[in-house]
Amino acid sequence: MRREYRVITLSAGLGAIAWTLDAALDYLVFYDGTFWGLLLTDVPRHDLYIRLIVLATFLVFGVSISRMLAARRRSEHALRESKERYRRLFTEMSGGFALHEVVFNDEDQPCDYRFLEVNPGFEQLTGLRRGAILGRSIRDVMPGAEPRWVNAYAEVARTGRSMRIESHLQESDRHYDVVAFSPKRGYIAAILTDATQRRHLEDQLRQAQKMEAVGTLASGIAHDFNNLLTAIYGYTELAKTLLPDDSPAVESLNMVEQAARQASSVTRSLLTFSRKAPGHKQVLNLTVVVNDTVRLLRHVLPASIEVEQTIPPDFDGWVNADAMQLQQVLMNLAVNARDAMPDGGRLRISLHHEPAKPPAGSAGPVGPGNGTAVLVVEDSGIGMTEETQARIFDPFFTTKPRGQGTGLGMAIIHGIITNHGGAIHVESKEGRGTRVAVTLPCCEPAPAPSSQAEAVETVRGRGQVILVVEDDAHVRAIMTTSLRALGYQVIQASNGLEASEALADQRERVQLIVLDMDLPKKGGTAWLQDMRNTGFAAPVIVTTGSPQAPPLQNTFLLRKPFQMSELGALAGRVLSKTSTPMGKPA
Repeated sequence: MRREYRVITLSAGLGAIAWTLDAALDYLVFYDGTFWGLLLTDVPRHDLYIRLIVLATFLVFGVSISRMLAARRRSEHALRESKERYRRLFTEMSGGFALHEVVFNDEDQPCDYRFLEVNPGFEQLTGLRRGAILGRSIRDVMPGAEPRWVNAYAEVARTGRSMRIESHLQESDRHYDVVAFSPKRGYIAAILTDATQRRHLEDQLRQAQKMEAVGTLASGIAHDFNNLLTAIYGYTELAKTLLPDDSPAVESLNMVEQAARQASSVTRSLLTFSRKAPGHKQVLNLTVVVNDTVRLLRHVLPASIEVEQTIPPDFDGWVNADAMQLQQVLMNLAVNARDAMPDGGRLRISLHHEPAKPPAGSAGPVGPGNGTAVLVVEDSGIGMTEETQARIFDPFFTTKPRGQGTGLGMAIIHGIITNHGGAIHVESKEGRGTRVAVTLPCCEPAPAPSSQAEAVETVRGRGQVILVVEDDAHVRAIMTTSLRALGYQVIQASNGLEASEALADQRERVQLIVLDMDLPKKGGTAWLQDMRNTGFAAPVIVTTGSPQAPPLQNTFLLRKPFQMSELGALAGRVLSKTSTPMGKPA
């Protein structure tokens, strides 16, 4: 405001000077009165009007000029504030901003784009420094830019319409959402936001959906495989009963049964993977688990990797654990070690026992069930940085190239070991390999099987009628043959509808039902519920590969795959009322 006041004061001063000059002119020319009289008191009327007009003119001029200056000052202030706002927006916005000049070819078509300005957000998102890229073209600065990014700029330059694209930049290995528009002809402006995290989440969702689909497929495979194994068990037992005990074929059939038992563990692994079966913990010897897994690893790992196994002769590591999950832990660690040794190397797997410290003041020995068993997996690979070690247990974190790893291996290992009450410790240095130590609490050894344990006695039937409901023809046939060999009468049905028809005709005669849960046309669970609703209360043996079965009254569970001797024994106990319903100890 001071400038405006000075202008008004100056205008008033100029008016006063003009007044004084006019009085002086009258005094010098006309000599009519005194100077002071002509200046102030004896001013002629016509001179007074002229002087007032001149004074007013100067004052109006001064006020006008002051207002113009004030308006200009406000405009400059607003312009500075606007520039400051946009400068702060430009410099502090989290997204990246880049202004390009369009480079046209001889045919007046856009062919490249020169960097004119970028903000700090652009530098942070792309890793490109402002001073290194200004004045240079996109093709020069970012040769790895996807063609559709450059083509989108060309479309915006030609049409003037804004476009939004998603692109991947190889230089930073990141994904960006890009909005490009043309502020005026010959220029392109682009706003970038980081879409990498969103893309990772989308990839994780697709991976989870893929794993869900694989789990469903694995569950279906396990169901079919269990039926095949049940048939193999049954026909192998039948063949053994038809051969003399000293037949050379009996030993071969025993090997078939052993192979079938190993295959049944595969189906259990598939069901566990598909989350259709829970983990099963039991007291086991860790040495046996490690020996079995290392035997498999020697066939899986490339010949360039030397596998060393060290287990002290006096090691007695009994743990309460799920053998399959421990094998998964060791396999995952071995696969990680393999990936860390692309040119070959040495993989050391060892076990040792760390005794528990006795309580303070106690001088007694530490019991065999105390202390921890330590599984150590050590490789001579490339090792890890401290930053990588800090994130190895994060779900979906992986250092492998895209498409070669899910980032779930170490997270799953950590979850398994934690669930077993153990701990995992990782040590690694770049170029010096990695050492992973897994500790598990020890427990008392499993009791040795009694030599006087009574064999399972199969109770022979007395002509009771059993309804067998099973959709697999091989399983249905061997169950029918085996039950008839034990003295039972058998009615067969391959689905729920056939079972209903058979039961309608033989309702009073049927004393036991052997029911598969996975039936076509009408599922086993629904069929059984309908039968119970009609008042049919005969006992039912449910056969399924799943650990869950309908918690209905007088229902018993027989897990697939099973041997025919198990079916015969359970059927005999149920019919003689010596068994207990499913869900209670037998």
